[in-house]
Amino acid sequence: MTEYYTMKNEMAARAALMVRAADELLKLTHDLKEFLILHDFNFLSSAIENAEARADKKMDEYVAKYDALRLDTASIITDIDKELNEHFSLRQ
Repeated sequence: MTEYYTMKNEMAARAALMVRAADELLKLTHDLKEFLILHDFNFLSSAIENAEARADKKMDEYVAKYDALRLDTASIITDIDKELNEHFSLRQ
């Protein structure tokens, strides 16, 4: 009797894994078809490439702004530390 239930549970687990694998394969094939359809049209491909180029350019601008702000903040912190050490440090 226990062998029956063991076999039944194993088959149920295997069936669940098969269903999950089949679902993932269906999602993958859908994504591949969508990708191929989108990249099949030249105007869509060029629009996608232009959008990627604009996004890269904007990202580079943001990185440059971030670096400038980071350097400004670091110099301000250094100046504040120097001023605090000059005026409020313990001298012996």
